[in-house]
Amino acid sequence: KPVNDSLEFVTTIGKLYYEKGDHKNLAEKLTQYFLDYVRNRFKIPTVEINPSSVQQLSAKSNRDVAEINAITETIHTINLSETITQKQLMDYYELLENFYKKNKHE
Repeated sequence: KPVNDSLEFVTTIGKLYYEKGDHKNLAEKLTQYFLDYVRNRFKIPTVEINPSSVQQLSAKSNRDVAEINAITETIHTINLSETITQKQLMDYYELLENFYKKNKHE
């Protein structure tokens, strides 16, 4: 079986950032991955996240607008913050994982 080295690499890098306590940097990397996922999977531009793009993503991903808003509001909070807490990082990670899991089954 081929090994997914890129996933292993991302996991290792994530652990390093987490152990280093650089939660904001890791959250920014999670955001970059999420926006790339949205662009590639749903063909939605992510240069600007606005109510229209939230509605589009909600419709194309078959997810509630509130779930998409929770993610985009967290992205906005992270962008405006100098640092974030471990709890904020874990909450953000959970939001994203729930989004990805729901889309994996469809």
